[in-house]
This record gives sequence, C-alpha cells and structure tokens, in this order.
Amino acid sequence: MTDTIELRMRVREALLDEMRGLTGDPDLKATDLVREALTLFRWAANERAEGRTILSGNAEGEVKYRLVLPSLERVPLRSPAPSAAPAAAE
Repeated sequence: MTDTIELRMRVREALLDEMRGLTGDPDLKATDLVREALTLFRWAANERAEGRTILSGNAEGEVKYRLVLPSLERVPLRSPAPSAAPAAAE
C-alpha cells in the first residue's frame, strides 16, 4: 500500500467551469485540477527554497507580476551544497 491520503473538498461548480474555460478543457475534472495545482505548488516551493522569485512577464520580457503566497514566503531557503576544496598541489 502506498502512503497516500484522501482529500475531500467542496468546489463551487462555477469555479470549476471557470477553470475549464481558462484551460479550454470542457472535461477537466476537479481531481485533475487539484493534482496539477499541487504539482505547480511543489515546483514553486522548490524554486523558493533555491532563493528564486516567481515572476510573470509579457512577450517583451517586462515583469508584470510577482507571485506572493504566504505559504511560499515561509519556505526555508536551502543551504548551498558545500563546494569541494581544491586539491593541494604536490
């Protein structure tokens, strides 16, 4: 048996319909939406742990928005990996 938990949540049909419209997928299921949202959050948390900021920009490269979520702001930064000491010359 895998280590999983079952999530039960209520989502307004209007919100799911909005997501279907945004994605162009009329068959989008709530379970798929939540699974993909968790995948996106995991990526964002890993980016934050590396000290990166998540930005949104337009086609010209202008930054329009910075993603700010309280839970992401609490992600601790990872310590940099220790670098190998240079070998001593003999």
